Amino acid sequence: MSKESIGLGHEIDVRWIPVKAAADLLEVSRQRVDQLCREGVLVSIKYAGTNLVSVRSCDARKRARQVGGGGRGSGRRGVGGSH
Repeated sequence: MSKESIGLGHEIDVRWIPVKAAADLLEVSRQRVDQLCREGVLVSIKYAGTNLVSVRSCDARKRARQVGGGGRGSGRRGVGGSH
């Protein structure tokens, strides 16, 4: 577990998960997680050659999708009814 400074002398615990785990948590593809990281929607780091995504940013994304009712890019393509 790592600590990240948030300013004013406060630190918070940051938990990181691999891209595959983030994709499973968000019910999207690994490519979509990569895209969300590039867009700054999800917070990610590279550690020892592995891309990791913060659990906090995944949770925030999941909550935003639930409140917003989904919308474009809200889940796996082809799942559910017809388009």
